[in-house]
Amino acid sequence: MNLTFSLRNKWRAAIVSTAIIVVMLIISMMGNKNVDDLRLSFKSVYEDRLVVEQYIFKMSALLYENQIELYKLKNSEMPTLIYAGILANSKTVSAITDQYAHTYLTEKEEEVFHSFRSQLIEISVAEREMITVPADSSGQQKSVELLSSQYRKAIVQLNDLSNIQLAVAKEMLDESDKLAAGHVVMSKLEIAILIIVALFVQFIIFSARLSSQKNPVKYKMN
Repeated sequence: MNLTFSLRNKWRAAIVSTAIIVVMLIISMMGNKNVDDLRLSFKSVYEDRLVVEQYIFKMSALLYENQIELYKLKNSEMPTLIYAGILANSKTVSAITDQYAHTYLTEKEEEVFHSFRSQLIEISVAEREMITVPADSSGQQKSVELLSSQYRKAIVQLNDLSNIQLAVAKEMLDESDKLAAGHVVMSKLEIAILIIVALFVQFIIFSARLSSQKNPVKYKMN
């Protein structure tokens, strides 16, 4: 009787222990995945949102500076210096745009970014045309007005891109909160399983003692 009860308990213990180990492994793998996803989420927020926001700020500042330089042409005695400054700024904007293109773009962001790059091409053409027009001429005034309008359009597009960064970053942070909450749940589940294991072990020990008391071992006298 004791032997049968002992074997039965050992089988139960083995089966339950195996099941618990498997569950713990699954929980551990899910927890590690949540941690990895959380790490990638924060990395993406930095590389694809915060860094890009800095790109947008720099390009906006350079284009705005070009607008200011345009209005200096009318009374400038050395327009070539202003042209050089404008072209240098535009070249820097183009270089930053190439860096921007290597980041992750959402569908909406890619659409606005493509329009912005097309606008930069138009700006480049307009800048070259403005330089070839004689200074203090009506033609130059028209070129300046056209170029100023194109700068404004590009700045508006950059503002749209900036708003997209904020919206996407908010979504990513919300997703990170969900991952963090999931990790907390997994940790609590692990603790609960450990408590169950402890209770199960106590039950086995108590059952074994109770069985030995009900069926004491009888010794034969020689």
